[in-house]
Amino acid sequence: YLLATRPESNNSEPVVSYPGCAHQSDLDVLFTKPTSSSSSSSDSNSNSKSKSRPHLTLTHSDILLLRDLHTDLRRICLKAEKRGVKVVIDAEYSWFQPAMDAFQIALMREFNRSSESLDSTSNGDSGEGEEMRGRVQPLVYGTYQAYLRRTLTQLTHDLADSREHGYALGVKLVRGAYHPYEIKAHQKRHKAIQPQEGLSSSSKDSDEKSSSLSLSNETLPPVWQTKKETDECFDDCVRMLIGRVAEDVQQSQNQNQNQATVQGKSSPTTPATATRIGVLFGTHNWTSSKLVLGELVRLGLVSGVHHHGTTRSTSNDNDNGSSKRIVIDVDDNRNRYQDKYGSTTNEDSDEDNRVLTIPASVADRVCMGHLYGMNDVLSDYIVKRTKSEEGVPPVPMVVKYIPYGALSQVMPYLGRRAIENQSVLGNENAAEERRRAGREIWRRVFGR
Repeated sequence: YLLATRPESNNSEPVVSYPGCAHQSDLDVLFTKPTSSSSSSSDSNSNSKSKSRPHLTLTHSDILLLRDLHTDLRRICLKAEKRGVKVVIDAEYSWFQPAMDAFQIALMREFNRSSESLDSTSNGDSGEGEEMRGRVQPLVYGTYQAYLRRTLTQLTHDLADSREHGYALGVKLVRGAYHPYEIKAHQKRHKAIQPQEGLSSSSKDSDEKSSSLSLSNETLPPVWQTKKETDECFDDCVRMLIGRVAEDVQQSQNQNQNQATVQGKSSPTTPATATRIGVLFGTHNWTSSKLVLGELVRLGLVSGVHHHGTTRSTSNDNDNGSSKRIVIDVDDNRNRYQDKYGSTTNEDSDEDNRVLTIPASVADRVCMGHLYGMNDVLSDYIVKRTKSEEGVPPVPMVVKYIPYGALSQVMPYLGRRAIENQSVLGNENAAEERRRAGREIWRRVFGR
């Protein structure tokens, strides 16, 4: 329905490949008041652009279900807002993405606003939720899949939309997990759309087209056909997103300086202005992870000092006033892992021994996400390479995703992640992960 009814882009806008990108009118159909009391005419307003294609219309029941879904999503976001936690909306097959894009952009437009950017007509909610707004920004993140051909153009479009409408864009960038299914669905659909030369389309072809889940009428499949193309798209998105982060940090610093001048205060004590972009890079890939850190250095967003030790220690005061020291032998694990399996991109270099200080302005906008128990050696490497700036509460540069739920629900998810990360887990790397876990269990049980 959305693909059929979205307004066509004007000539000045780049064309976004299937499954397209969200439009501000996507949810209008859920809240358009009927023009008459009859059941058939109650849908006429919302379905005017697809009335010649009955199978693309939404029934009154459909609209009620979608309206309930939107209400539930808003309740989740309101609860998260009060709790001060972020909401990350995952991605799915391309044929689900138009609807998911519509909901996540609508939620970003409502919730990814600082209190200073809200006007009196923004929404009827007030009180505690209004006071919380701006403390955690962006609140809502959407997932962008680099294996889709649209992603770089889609990000460009959504970044422009966020600037135009004054909200922060929350981006979780991943490679994608459904490649073989996308290819198969696309082939099945287009086998039906394009029958053999000289033959007319048969009822069998029509049945195959209707049974295919793909909604694309484009000749090329929605996903890149090689992993190399996906890797290149992911890295291009990394460069663009961190470039946008650099612009946002600079803009905030300029505004803070202007406010400090007007108020007669020194700029370091002036609160940071609203964050306009937040990015979570979901990757277990060494090359892409090093690119993220490298771009932060190249654009002057972080500062680095040389660190030549093989351990990092942290001290936390306990209730007795004594200190607990935790030593993490990250270099030893990484070098043993690399020497045996060659899983990292380079030998330890001068660059790898630099500890990067992440300012609060950057830590609020950039982090990396890994699955708990998957490629922990990369997580340790990032922990070794980064630290929060002095004088501010520490913010992790890498977070570990922990799926939870019934085994029947969690295992399919983990299976898809394993397929998605075959290049990381292959070449006996998964075996080394198991050995590494075994060594840690042994150390905790026997103390050595």
